[in-house]
Amino acid sequence: MKILLFCPTYELSNGSLAVHKETLASIDNLIIPEGVTVDVNVSNNNPYPITGVTKQDHENTLYQYRHARQMILEGDYDALLTIEHDMIIPEDALVKMLDTDADVVYGLYMFRHRTPILNALRDVKARWVDMSVSFFPELAKKGIKQGWLEVSGSGFGCTLIHRRVLEKLDIRRVENGSHPCPDMPFATDCLRNNFRQICRFDVPCGHIKPDGTVLWPTGEGGEVVNTIKIYVYRSFNASISGRSVHFEEGTESEIPEANADQFVRAGYIGIVAPKPAVKVVRKPKTKSKKAVK
Repeated sequence: MKILLFCPTYELSNGSLAVHKETLASIDNLIIPEGVTVDVNVSNNNPYPITGVTKQDHENTLYQYRHARQMILEGDYDALLTIEHDMIIPEDALVKMLDTDADVVYGLYMFRHRTPILNALRDVKARWVDMSVSFFPELAKKGIKQGWLEVSGSGFGCTLIHRRVLEKLDIRRVENGSHPCPDMPFATDCLRNNFRQICRFDVPCGHIKPDGTVLWPTGEGGEVVNTIKIYVYRSFNASISGRSVHFEEGTESEIPEANADQFVRAGYIGIVAPKPAVKVVRKPKTKSKKAVK
């Protein structure tokens, strides 16, 4: 099986790419199942100027995802794995997503605009996607308990799309032609064409905010976990949201506020003053068409 891992990004004013180092690290750490080949494309293919105006800049988003689809159709790829440039994904994400009986598989993360909500939209028999399961606590609890939930979408933050879907569906803007962001229209088209969409609640992904903090989905209701930046004085392992996370001596990292105090008092970490934004100061080592191992 051959997969294209596509991470769209853009160039900052200082010439570096806007993709976060945490995103690149999580891509590099992906476990690739036996018999699977992954080509990584960190794409800076933006034909329109980056203006800072969200709607206008999403013309590039639409262009990039349409280009990714074309790469799938013109190549010998079996699936497209999209990872957006501000996501932190678990190392077993691809293993679990490939082991899912669905046409489209989503990792679980928080939409960060306005009030953060889960990207898992309630499954409905309709022509339009529904609301986030954040508004339906019993559904969120069910997803947490069984590790997955059938959904009506959505998002390209961490999403596996099988070739059969892209052969039938285009990547498009909203139907009235106004907004170019393609994730909701894509989920809508999947719903209308009876493609099965599953969100893996056991693939929790971090979503990096403009101020550098990270939103993590957790808890039975999928509530937001606020993280803070830390400096690690001594290496240690911590249990965070049921996962063992290693913190390496001499590095800066992120940890949920609820977990920080005990390690500060024990002398393992110090709190780093927040910065206005996380910027990449080097170009990613990951290159287009490079297999992840």
